[in-house]
Amino acid sequence: MNTPIEPNTQDTPPKVDEQRRRLTKGGLAAPVVLGTLLSRPVLGAAPHNCTISGQLSGNVSTHLQGVCTSLGVSPLTWLSRWPWRGFYDSTRTNLAGASDFRATPNYLSPKFADAYEATDVVDPIDASRTATVLEVLLGKVPTYGSNYSYSGTDPNFQLQVKTGFSDTGFELGKEAIAAFLNAVNSAPNFPLTGPEVVAMFNAVIVTGGSYPVSSTVSWNAAQVLAYFKSLHP
Repeated sequence: MNTPIEPNTQDTPPKVDEQRRRLTKGGLAAPVVLGTLLSRPVLGAAPHNCTISGQLSGNVSTHLQGVCTSLGVSPLTWLSRWPWRGFYDSTRTNLAGASDFRATPNYLSPKFADAYEATDVVDPIDASRTATVLEVLLGKVPTYGSNYSYSGTDPNFQLQVKTGFSDTGFELGKEAIAAFLNAVNSAPNFPLTGPEVVAMFNAVIVTGGSYPVSSTVSWNAAQVLAYFKSLHP
C-alpha cells in the first residue's frame, strides 16, 4: 500500500542544473505544469509523486508515493455542495447567490481571468453579462430560484467563452474551480495553492496561451487541464 509523506517531511530541492536536465528527459508519467513550482518544497503530506517535482521524476523517485486521485474531489462533487463560502454573493439571489467568475475567489488575488459571458439570445442588442462561477461549473446558464436554488436551462441565455479565450466544453474552467477549492480545503496536503491554480488557469485560458516551466519550455492548456484532473477521482 502506498504511504503518504509525513507532514513534517520536507525534501531538499534539486540543483537548478538537475531540474533542467529532468525537463529535457522523455518518458514523463503525465503532462504537468512546472513553472516556478520547481523551487517550492513539498506541501504538507501531499505524496511526492503528486507534486510537480514528483511528476518530473516520472514517478520513479525513492520518495514515499501515494494515490494522487485521492487528494481532492471532482467539479461535480463541488457542484453538489453549492453554495461555498467565498464563491457566492448573498446579495445576488436572482443568480442563486453566485459571484462573477472573474471576481472569484473573492478573498484572494490574483483573480480568475474574465473569460466567460452569458449572452442574451432573445435580445442580442442587450449587453452580455459576465458569467457566474456557478454557470461555469454547470457549463450552462440555469433557471434561478430563491434560496440559492437552480434548475434546468434558461432558454434566454447562452454561456459562451469570450473572444480571445479558448475552453472547449468549459472543462478548464470547471477544473480550475475544483482545483482551487481542493487547494483551499485540503491545505496544506494538496500539491498546489489557490493562487497557483489561478495563475495556471489565467496563463493558458488565453487562446494559444502557455504556462512557462523553464526559460525554454512551456506547457499548454491541455497539459494544465491534465494535471488538475489527475488530482481528483
